[in-house]
Amino acid sequence: MQKFSSLLTKASRSSCLITFHSLADLDAVASAYVFSRFCKKAKIVIPDHINAEARHFALHYALTLHSLADVQNEKFDLIILLDCSSAKLAPHLIAKKIDAIIDHHEAHDDELSAPIKIKDASASSVCEMLSFLLPTKKIDEKIAFALAAGIVSDSAHFRSASARTFKAMHSLLSKCKCSYQELLKECHVPEDISARTTTLQSFQRMQFENAGNYIIAWSITNAYESHAALSLLNIGADFAFVGHAGKKAARISARMDSSLTLPISVADIMREIAPLIGGTGGGHKYAASASGDNPARLNEALSACVRLTNKKLLAVKDDGHVQTIKW
Repeated sequence: MQKFSSLLTKASRSSCLITFHSLADLDAVASAYVFSRFCKKAKIVIPDHINAEARHFALHYALTLHSLADVQNEKFDLIILLDCSSAKLAPHLIAKKIDAIIDHHEAHDDELSAPIKIKDASASSVCEMLSFLLPTKKIDEKIAFALAAGIVSDSAHFRSASARTFKAMHSLLSKCKCSYQELLKECHVPEDISARTTTLQSFQRMQFENAGNYIIAWSITNAYESHAALSLLNIGADFAFVGHAGKKAARISARMDSSLTLPISVADIMREIAPLIGGTGGGHKYAASASGDNPARLNEALSACVRLTNKKLLAVKDDGHVQTIKW
């Protein structure tokens, strides 16, 4: 892609600030590392926290990650935003001039703009996108390993993979000179006992209902809502919504069983209910989230998730197509 090639050329001569969304995951940090390899000078900046997989990766690669305070007085030639294009998820860039955005999420209501914006909602991850965007001869063993790790993580071990995902992995595993089993071993992070405890507590609070042949489950947790939502799918739910309410913010993680071929996207549901918690939402067909600054309405928002899912299921004919329902 011509605009990506021009971005790489410019980055190779520039000082770059590379950043990503709040509560960053492995795909965000791995893609930031990879892009930094093509910059004359680069600093990877984390807006707040990164998850356990991302921390494990950063230690494995001995990455230096900078806080916003570390770079507040520095000037950069380029600001690159990866794995995000939402102002709500990257509030540290709202007042900044972003030079390039590379993202694999569906469009948000609060899309950030940049002269170079590359989005592909069909990709499993930004790492998958980079595996095709980067010149093949420039992908060395360390870059290949990083990209492969990001793909495995963000595709949930290929639950949300496409033919292109497997094509990318075939090429990357050949370049990083390791087997898939060795890659998994290197990337494995034992689950923290607090994550397991919190998830089990979310099971205690869980509610569910049948919607025809499907099960919709929802719950509230003190943390790890994404992990809890995925766990609800693992124990039998087809749709899972798990919310978290802090003192000043609320989050909802949504999941749909990736084996379902329904014309329903939980990203659409998150976008629709996000205003209830005073924020925005988005993501992918099978995995999405919403966040906002009105935790008092979290229960109302979770109820709306269930109602909307029921409504969308009722609008699906037996042949899998959507029919119009008058309400």
